[in-house]
Amino acid sequence: MSPRGWYRRLSVQFELQLCTDIRAGKVARREAMRAHRLSANLLLLSLTQYDQGSLNEEVAAASVAEYEAKFNDVASRLPTFIDQVYNARRTHSSIGYLPSNGFEDLVTQQAA
Repeated sequence: MSPRGWYRRLSVQFELQLCTDIRAGKVARREAMRAHRLSANLLLLSLTQYDQGSLNEEVAAASVAEYEAKFNDVASRLPTFIDQVYNARRTHSSIGYLPSNGFEDLVTQQAA
């Protein structure tokens, strides 16, 4: 097994419990890294946030809500972007370096 753990994002509840256990002396850092297959950097980041008091469920819930709001905003504007920007401006090598709308117009003219 590699000495490095896999990169992944941990849940806030798990991070809080793990940091509390480490700081209370219930579990050693290396033991926690091996048991949960964590990288040293991810564990150090979690411990630093825990020590600074910035690792809490309220902050995590706010960041999730902010992410969902941004995601919904982007998802609502995506069809407009595809129609007005992607299909109108982006050229494609497979259709002779024409934008999708231009190729569609060319095919329509040839069919008529």
